[in-house]
Amino acid sequence: LLDEDGVPVQIVARERSCATSLIEEAMLLANECVAEWLADRDIEACYRVHEDPSPDSLHGAAVALAQLGIIDDRRAAGIALGSPDELQAAVDAAAGTANAPLVNTLLLRSMQRALYKPRNEGHFALAAPCYCHFTSPIRRYPDLVVHRVLKLQLAYEQLGGKDALVRTPRLIGKGRESLPRILPQICRACSDAERAADAASHATQKIKIAQYYEDRLGERYAGTVSWVSSMGLFVRLDLTQVEGLVSIKSLGTEWFEFDEDALTLTGADTGTRYELGQRVIIEVSRVNTTRGHLDFKLIH
Repeated sequence: LLDEDGVPVQIVARERSCATSLIEEAMLLANECVAEWLADRDIEACYRVHEDPSPDSLHGAAVALAQLGIIDDRRAAGIALGSPDELQAAVDAAAGTANAPLVNTLLLRSMQRALYKPRNEGHFALAAPCYCHFTSPIRRYPDLVVHRVLKLQLAYEQLGGKDALVRTPRLIGKGRESLPRILPQICRACSDAERAADAASHATQKIKIAQYYEDRLGERYAGTVSWVSSMGLFVRLDLTQVEGLVSIKSLGTEWFEFDEDALTLTGADTGTRYELGQRVIIEVSRVNTTRGHLDFKLIH
């Protein structure tokens, strides 16, 4: 980091967590600054784009949180309209409380997935008008693309067109395989590869979790209903924060009505109602290690 005179200064932190936070903030700021610098010059690169969430998904999250009494009607209206300030306020208000996992889950599910694009379209989740990956410590390929186009533009501005032309083939290639020609395909391939890697990581985690509970069939745990769907109840356990499914078939023989807006299941005969945030006791009833699935039985 530089002081106001441009002289490098050292960051000194008493605690590691504080130092980590400062480093992360500096990295985010660098990513935004580089993206803004490139976007202002209308330069194509691998921008990290996070599109606005759909109104329907935000409305559903806002309705569910309001019905649970976690947010008031004013904040729910702001979230439904896609206000980043209201979304952040809801997360901040729930931080450190028992509602935090539920708020995070509902809002995250309403978000679209970030991806790479040749043109800047902003990053909704970070409330950043411009964003790219420039400081990755694991050297993502999009970072390298950004580095190349940044170096080339700096060469034009600081060294002149002649020197920049000498560097062009080495930095962005030439002809049909030059970076400007294949950038859309690169962005698409990077987005697809990231999605595949995330899916593989998630699947691996699910398998290891299932292996952990394979020897714990019949054991009972306390948890919270973290999601409700037409399939049944997803319950997050207090002890490990692992999620499993209480199948709707295991809830009884009566018909259960699924309310997609309120995210509830209501028994047609008894009026028994299951909803988000409900505290439950479950029993581990079945484990599929191949698929990484956990099935729970509702006890209380």
